[in-house]
Amino acid sequence: MPAKSNHRAIVGQRRRAATESRILQAAIKVFAELGADVPVIDDFIRESGVSRGTFYNYFKSTRELLDATIETILTAANSHIEQALAGLDGPAERMAGALVLYLSLAAADRDFARFMSKIPYAGVSARRSLETDLEHGREAGDFNFRSREIADDLVLGTMQQSFRRVIDHKPAAGWAEEVAAAILRGLGASEQRIIETYAKLSLHRAGV
Repeated sequence: MPAKSNHRAIVGQRRRAATESRILQAAIKVFAELGADVPVIDDFIRESGVSRGTFYNYFKSTRELLDATIETILTAANSHIEQALAGLDGPAERMAGALVLYLSLAAADRDFARFMSKIPYAGVSARRSLETDLEHGREAGDFNFRSREIADDLVLGTMQQSFRRVIDHKPAAGWAEEVAAAILRGLGASEQRIIETYAKLSLHRAGV
């Protein structure tokens, strides 16, 4: 009897997880299309195909769903980026590598690009990591900027505009690297440091 009960519990958990994932995937599309403030509950119900009662079993409001969607997207993106950058310690390399990977994800997935461009505070949860890299980069002499707030705005503002650009325009080869290099210049990195950064990133990708 306990074995059957345990099996039912596992099946129930899997179904619940699948339904929640279905709603979240639908939410990505809806928020990417309409932004944060326009959607209503019916938009998510229609896109996901679940009943109203089922929806409310998982989320009580559009704001709660938005927060969960942001967490889902950024957790997946950041996990991918952290794995790709594992072993890189230099602030400039980590900054450039993360920017390139975010932009590459946007170029490959228009829903991701639309979502990141429509939800300006989606990057807030990543701000702490950005602030750490900026401070470490300034301490190491990789960057040379006066205002951390302006540096934040430079990085996040450029990235958001870049997300918008890839929605309707297929980027040329090397576009992500050029955007990241422009951001490094804005942060005060020298041309020589940028060259060294991309050389190290190239070796890292090659596994050298």
